[in-house]
Amino acid sequence: QLGFLYATGRGEIVQNAVLAWVWFARAAAKGVKQAAQHRDRIGRLLTAPELADAQRRADLLSIEYRQQK
Repeated sequence: QLGFLYATGRGEIVQNAVLAWVWFARAAAKGVKQAAQHRDRIGRLLTAPELADAQRRADLLSIEYRQQK
């Protein structure tokens, strides 16, 4: 859900393709098939530095998630 919110900028969420990529990547890592498709589609729209930033953020989120378990 967060990936769609950031991709579209709905409600109080400001549109942010980098954060959309991060949340779709997280969902894809959990096995959500369509999330991987959305992540890849958004990834094609990002610049190389934006994609690197998104990947770094996704990695940090995964580390934080594992530490909470």
